[in-house]
Amino acid sequence: PGVGVLRIVDDSELALPGVLVTLDGGARVATSDSEGVVRLGPLLPGAHQIEAQKPGFGKIRARFNVEEGAVSGVEAQVLMSYGGGYD
Repeated sequence: PGVGVLRIVDDSELALPGVLVTLDGGARVATSDSEGVVRLGPLLPGAHQIEAQKPGFGKIRARFNVEEGAVSGVEAQVLMSYGGGYD
């Protein structure tokens, strides 16, 4: 298996802690740490999709591939949404 490491940042490229990250439609759920980092693993090799959301910010979706025994990195940017809700 491999590992997915995500760094979640705002539009100023500052780390976003407390972002809820859902993997593959709910297979796993995690929250970003104080550095905006989420580690997901072990993951089967292949394509995966994440959804990231935080109150007061937009919701994003991103795809990434995991290779056998590898650490795959994704940097996801969560932009502020109008009205402080989810997009």
